[in-house]
Formats: sequence, C-alpha cells, structure tokens
Amino acid sequence: MRSRHFFLTLPSSLSFSDVSASRIITKEHVVTAMFVGNFIGIVFARSLHYQFYSWYFYSLPYLLWRTPFPTWLRLIMFLGIELCWNVYPSTPSSSGLLLCLHLIILVGLWLAPSVDPYQLKEHPKSQIHKKA
Repeated sequence: MRSRHFFLTLPSSLSFSDVSASRIITKEHVVTAMFVGNFIGIVFARSLHYQFYSWYFYSLPYLLWRTPFPTWLRLIMFLGIELCWNVYPSTPSSSGLLLCLHLIILVGLWLAPSVDPYQLKEHPKSQIHKKA
C-alpha cells in the first residue's frame, strides 16, 4: 500500500515507477488500523451480542500491548473483559464494567506513542552498490 500523501507531494521530475523513493506502509500499521477500527465499532455499538466477542477476542492481546499500560494491568483488563463476557445473562454491572474496560483500552490506544507508519524501500540496484 502506498501513501496518498506521498503521491500528492511527489515532484514532477520523479516517475511513479521510481522504486527507490517509494514509501510503503508497515504491516504493523495496517494491522493496528484494522484492529482499532473494529474495536471502536465494538466500543460504540448500541448493543453487544455474544458473537461479537469472537470478532475481536483475538485482537485484544495485540491492542492491549499497543497501550502504554504496565503488563499486570493489561492482564487484569484482559481477564476482566473475559469475565464480563462470560456473565449470562448480562447484568447492568457486567455491562458497565465491560464498557469501562473498553474505554480504558481506547484511551490507552490514544495515548500510546505514535510510530512512523512508513518504511523506506530501497531500490535493489542501490543495495548492490552498497555491498561493493
């Protein structure tokens, strides 16, 4: 995937086939964007059904490790979410706790340090010249 901003600011002297200047979005950035987008949908859903948990259960460890929280808090939050989803039928307290845990994770993702989403891809010819 290529950055739209990169192509809008591309000088006219460079061609689009100039691989040495292309910037590619990292895999981690794509995964994070997809998981966070799905998680935001879960957080702000009007109602939650038990099958929703299967939609984002496997992304929770990744999302928790993207937050700046200490490991012990991440584990407690993961177990708290598991506990809330395992209450059947759901109660106002289990739903409220689930919402609070989701909001804490969302705030943690917002406060997480940003990482440059691009990696510089070098032209294969420039790598050959470096070795020589």
